[in-house]
Amino acid sequence: YDQAALLAAVVARRLDLPVVAALRRAHATDAQHSLGRGARARNLGHAFGVAPSRRSDIQGRRAPGVDDILTTGSTLSAAAAALYQAGAEAVSGLVVARDR
Repeated sequence: YDQAALLAAVVARRLDLPVVAALRRAHATDAQHSLGRGARARNLGHAFGVAPSRRSDIQGRRAPGVDDILTTGSTLSAAAAALYQAGAEAVSGLVVARDR
């Protein structure tokens, strides 16, 4: 069950945009909820990559990312890094909730 994918589908439908599932986990990571700020960033350092078959969908385009909860921003930062590395022109993030 992928909350971010479900949220992205709803947002895309409302905005009449396609969903492009370009990000893939490059390697397994520990659960973020039990980690502190620095450990979260290290945990996700190179956790994401763009599927080779989706690079042409990303190159030179704006790539919005969707996540369920923003705590430290580590997940969105790691995802954005992977999208920029794949050639995205700009990356933005949409989150539903934020940790205080």
